[in-house]
Amino acid sequence: LPVAERAPVPHVTLPVLPSDSALAAGVTELSLADLQGRVVVVNFWASWCGPCRIEQPDLNAVDALLPDTEVVLVGVNIEDTEANALAHLAEFAVPFLSVFDPVNELAGRFEGIGARTIPSTVFIDEEGRVAARVLGLTDAREVVALAGVIVGE
Repeated sequence: LPVAERAPVPHVTLPVLPSDSALAAGVTELSLADLQGRVVVVNFWASWCGPCRIEQPDLNAVDALLPDTEVVLVGVNIEDTEANALAHLAEFAVPFLSVFDPVNELAGRFEGIGARTIPSTVFIDEEGRVAARVLGLTDAREVVALAGVIVGE
């Protein structure tokens, strides 16, 4: 989106799923506002979503490719149980934080994001505004390219 048309992200604090990466970081709650100053790649997913499972290895690769001083990935688990979400994080050894949003408190505030449109990925600029979004499957190449454009603005 052109900078002039970007809307600020909603300020919602959600519990972080207690994965290995969350325990290592010592984080129990997270708001997207906490990450302002870096480009944030927000991936909405659920353990029961087949396409989410397909794209997870690419997202793991992206986390390793992008400098965490400029870009941070965050997962948002929606309409799921905590046990199933944790099993997904462990199965795929997800290296980045995911928050738990079982009733779409955060997801519902983004236009077009919900159980029927996951996986979906939203790109947030350093100022905390929605810069781009991908509804449906994405891959490492697309995520790296979009994040790179936003970092370079």
